[in-house]
Amino acid sequence: MNSNYSAQEKNFATALLHNLWKYLLLAASIVATVKIIFFGFDIDE
Repeated sequence: MNSNYSAQEKNFATALLHNLWKYLLLAASIVATVKIIFFGFDIDE
């Protein structure tokens, strides 16, 4: 295995993981907002 390729792969995986974390956080806040809106409507009724 080429160590250069291994390092590049590791950097790519790290960048992907950081981006995935951001997207998961964004998705979580969107889901939480939608849940609050729906629960709010349920409570109003």
